[in-house]
Amino acid sequence: MRYKRIKIDQFRNIKNIEFELGRRITVISGVNGIGKSSLLALLASTSGTTDKRLNNLQFQPEFTDLFKISPNENFKEYKILVEYDENVGKVKKYPLTKRISFKNDQRSSRGIRLIPRTYKPIDNSENITINQAVEDVGNTSKRVPIPTEYLSLSRLVPLGESEVKVKEIRKNNKIYKKGYANFFKEKYNQILFGSIKDTSEASFINKAIGNKKRGYLSLGVNQTTQETMSVGQDNLSAIISAFTDFYALKDRLGDKYVGGILCIDEIDSSLHPSAVQKLMIMLDSLSEDLNLQIVVTSHSLIVLKKICLLQSKNSQDYKLIYIKDATVPRLSLTSDYDILKENMFENGFENIKPKIKVYCEDDSTKAILKLLLKVLKRLPEDDLLLQKTEFNKYKNYLDNLDIIGVSLGKNHLKNLPKKDSYFRSVLILLDGDAKLDKNIDPNEALGISKIEFEKGKSPVKKSCGNIVRLPTFYSPEVYMYKVFEKFVADPATYIDFWNYLENNISTVNVTVSDIKKKFDISENPPKYRKIHNTSWMKKAIEFFSDSDILDFYYKDLDAKKDLLEFTEELVDAIKAVKKTNARNLFD
Repeated sequence: MRYKRIKIDQFRNIKNIEFELGRRITVISGVNGIGKSSLLALLASTSGTTDKRLNNLQFQPEFTDLFKISPNENFKEYKILVEYDENVGKVKKYPLTKRISFKNDQRSSRGIRLIPRTYKPIDNSENITINQAVEDVGNTSKRVPIPTEYLSLSRLVPLGESEVKVKEIRKNNKIYKKGYANFFKEKYNQILFGSIKDTSEASFINKAIGNKKRGYLSLGVNQTTQETMSVGQDNLSAIISAFTDFYALKDRLGDKYVGGILCIDEIDSSLHPSAVQKLMIMLDSLSEDLNLQIVVTSHSLIVLKKICLLQSKNSQDYKLIYIKDATVPRLSLTSDYDILKENMFENGFENIKPKIKVYCEDDSTKAILKLLLKVLKRLPEDDLLLQKTEFNKYKNYLDNLDIIGVSLGKNHLKNLPKKDSYFRSVLILLDGDAKLDKNIDPNEALGISKIEFEKGKSPVKKSCGNIVRLPTFYSPEVYMYKVFEKFVADPATYIDFWNYLENNISTVNVTVSDIKKKFDISENPPKYRKIHNTSWMKKAIEFFSDSDILDFYYKDLDAKKDLLEFTEELVDAIKAVKKTNARNLFD
């Protein structure tokens, strides 16, 4: 017998959700705070038997051991139905169904208890009454008799932070004689190769957490003691111990063994991705060998990818239940791994935004990037430029840029992503002249207007998605010179800018003549070498920063086209890096 379906009319924030479970493996996933662990505990509390596990505890999880219901909750209104794959009914056959009810036993110090009461079927086309269902089943408030084990997150409490008792197991114990210790060792080593040797001693670890005790089988791991195992090693012991319980039960009951149910909360917690991959393979194998229905919760994209693959091949045995939107929880209608991965990365890991390195050609490129970012951040969210891009969506990433001037030529820098995969996880920022497939004469660029210079020129295709080029086809020095040239050539058009200079103590006395003199702006532009020096560039960057000149420059529609092109490249590059980093983190 197995879980077939669960229907939640109301439980805390979850309303009107219904889904089927896989006959072998079900993964419940989704964003934080949505109630995945609670759902798993509710399921586990509807089934169980008095059969003994190796630690002498029953195959019967207690709801109150898993989590608490507050007296302040509206628990009388909660309605959760669990349907099983076994048919009942003396006259008409229909699926066995349990309603999860809650009873207030605080007066007897038992708290608010869960009671699985027999209920009418979810799809009640035969109009079966509750009384009829109770009569057909023969009981009303008993668990469905399936051996059940539940592994909560309490198993992850470090051994050093809990009261631990280790009980050694004698060599004449059935755990050795029946081969249960060998089973444990074999399965453990399949996940963490070579961790347990043939000479390792078996014991029971009893971990006291609050007033509850958690006991499970364990074998000595190389180069550590039972009390000093890592959280990951200890977690794996608890999981393998559960499998060993069912292995022993099958051995003991023989033909009377009906299989079992194993529920594991956050199965991937504390485990290395490679261990998670191996564990998912083991789950699939043991679900068949031990006739287990396994239900787990997980945030791991490794787990997500595996269950998506299995479900695509057999949707009866394998199910992914992905719940999205913590505010109004609902089931995802897609089982596409890439779509779900994007949702999980955007929502479940929205606060995990590591710094993105930006490698620039040199410090001049770095300085201009900072000036441009300043302009973009100041634009109102309804600005037409931003409406044409996804800039607002990725705006927060701009605060996580680690900008580095590396003094490398454009050809060297743009080829790095081809040579080393690391350079696909960073942004590569090139000067504007990198858009051209041929080197240009900067003196030519200085001597003619922007319109004349751009005639017949079009940007070459980027060699990699994480590359960004500065606006225009100019080098940084020429770019800044042309901005100066525009403002001094027609000062009346930019009167707002010249008035704005009054607002800053460092620019309050600056005039058009001052700019011409200081930066060599004239009708006959200087040779490129005159502005291509540290002193000129330093003064130019300082003035650009103090005066906010680019804010006024990009109010011009023609100039804004260049800014739009740059913004589109920047957004695309951030998306490319984000995708690469997500793959590196979770795949």
